[in-house]
Amino acid sequence: MKLPSSINDLLQKPMDRKEFLKHVGVAGLLVVGGGFIAKSLGILGDNRAPQVAGRGGYGYGYGASVYGGSKNAA
Repeated sequence: MKLPSSINDLLQKPMDRKEFLKHVGVAGLLVVGGGFIAKSLGILGDNRAPQVAGRGGYGYGYGASVYGGSKNAA
């Protein structure tokens, strides 16, 4: 695989630990930022859990629905 010259130059450059961590941190921020941008544009799917029917049809997770039956049961 042929890498662009700028990436190849960066890989061949001698660097200390501080400089290496700086480059890795910047690359990580670019990946995370790209994910946020893609999600905000709707490119990535919605990964939220489906809503639980109960208490007016809203809520997620534990305590969001009636335990043991319907609201009208006595």
